[in-house]
Amino acid sequence: MKKRILSMTLALAMVLSLTTFASAATLSDVKGSWCEEYVTDLVGRGIVSGYEDGTYKASTPVTRGAIAKMVFLSMQDAGSTIKEFTSNDPFTDMKGNWAEGYVVPLSQIGVIVPSEYNNKFSAGTSMSRLETAKTLVRVYLHAHTDESLPKDVKLDFTDANQLSAADAPYISFAVEKGIINGYEDGSFKPSNSINRGTAAAMISRFLGKVGTITDTVMGEGGDNRQDGQVNQGTAAAPTIKNVEWVVKPSIKADPVDGNATPFSEVSPDGMSCYWTQKGRTDMTFVDLNGKTYKYTGISYIGSFVNGVAPAKDNASGKYGYIDVSGKWVVQPQYDDADDFFLVYQTDGTTQYYSFVKKSGSWFAINESLKVLSSDVIPNTDREKTYGVEYEDPDLTNGYEVDGNGYTNGGLFVIEALIGEGGLRKPYHGICDANGKIIVKPQAATTSYGNAIHTAYDSSHIYDDCIILEQKVSVGFDVLNDVFDGKTGKLIYTYASSKEAAEYYNVDYRGVRETRYGQGLFVASSVPDVEDARGHQPYGYMDKYGNMVIPAVFEEANAFSNGYAWVKYNGLWGMIKLPQGV
Repeated sequence: MKKRILSMTLALAMVLSLTTFASAATLSDVKGSWCEEYVTDLVGRGIVSGYEDGTYKASTPVTRGAIAKMVFLSMQDAGSTIKEFTSNDPFTDMKGNWAEGYVVPLSQIGVIVPSEYNNKFSAGTSMSRLETAKTLVRVYLHAHTDESLPKDVKLDFTDANQLSAADAPYISFAVEKGIINGYEDGSFKPSNSINRGTAAAMISRFLGKVGTITDTVMGEGGDNRQDGQVNQGTAAAPTIKNVEWVVKPSIKADPVDGNATPFSEVSPDGMSCYWTQKGRTDMTFVDLNGKTYKYTGISYIGSFVNGVAPAKDNASGKYGYIDVSGKWVVQPQYDDADDFFLVYQTDGTTQYYSFVKKSGSWFAINESLKVLSSDVIPNTDREKTYGVEYEDPDLTNGYEVDGNGYTNGGLFVIEALIGEGGLRKPYHGICDANGKIIVKPQAATTSYGNAIHTAYDSSHIYDDCIILEQKVSVGFDVLNDVFDGKTGKLIYTYASSKEAAEYYNVDYRGVRETRYGQGLFVASSVPDVEDARGHQPYGYMDKYGNMVIPAVFEEANAFSNGYAWVKYNGLWGMIKLPQGV
């Protein structure tokens, strides 16, 4: 099925407290401050935000409840499948409290110890530096079971005598890991309240140290952990950051013909199919309610639009159109039929069209199944754009538009052959609809042994962005530059190897460039890590490099028409596109 993607702006709205709204880009009191880097990091992760007046208020004390929420969301950002729930509350004052769903799960895995609070958490009380440090250290140790608190504690703080023998190892460990530091006067001040700026710094540092957590699943009755596997029942649809389950993980569908996923894109009608036989001959459709529809005597069914879809009749080998019940609304009569695709009309409206072939000629059919002449459909003959050559004095042989399509901002990928004789090689760049070069194709600028970028020699184009790949010598891999689909400006660079990421100081991401839809890439934030089932976990990343949905899925499809199929614990379910994307 063809992708038809609408470009929208991402706006995360996760909050540090119940009253915060503004984003990092608009925080007037953070720009240039000591905590800007940390606050920006957490805003991008969806863990904190600012106030309605556009400020962050870094010096404002943070409550215990707010810290618990930050830690809970941070664990999910790091890949934990810890589930929010409120049973078996060990505290006498948390029942019905807004923070109960964060505090109780953390207490059940030992991150928050009820006895240290006399079983009364007091969520509205300011959190101390000592309490915050101990909480983060316990999360770290929960993820790194091969490490433990130091036995020999050495603290140089001038007020180290204020720490008990039981607390000192936590602070020593936190300092060693770079999670917390002391004051300029050499003191630690364990009882001082933690403020919003320091909390952001500690959480951001913590996320840089903790790595990935994939082994914790909470449910009714306590810890249901079983070698990283999620129990069925209450844990079958876990609570995951920015995930709303439309169809809970419930469908067992194995890949066919070696494909990574048997599921199609979700159609405008909310229908999607999966194949249950090798050769894709047995198709079952699933709607947004999880109801299944099986069709017999039909070897091909396209996407459903307004209740109808193109289909191929097995008996005659001809194409027609069926409704959801499988009834032929247009009898099989065509030699071929294309899937429905969305066309943006000159008057600003949109309409779906399909193409059918009969007697050697192609005709268009609109979503009302009216047969039209193809020349009345605007912007469908993309072949007219391909092969157009633009001469440029700086390029020996000019260049031509690549056949991968164009963005909804009108930018094209261009290709130029550069080099001499048998060394001539195609390099990619970007131009606008008038042939103006935005990103110039150019030959390599470095020898193999130097860790410097080389030319763009591969490309991926989407509705709102373009990825150009640069070969680098470091890590024998590539740097991936993501360009805005309207302006052509570089907005984000990520590397697909640790070596290259570290050398060039960019993020390390495992991105499936072929899986992009509605502003999100299928991506892994930890591409070299496998979960307990031997799978590389995947989530969703925006074009700015932010992990919008944490990497916790065994498989994941691109979003289409507001939904995506994901595989969790061996079962497939459907999730909804997060708000603001």
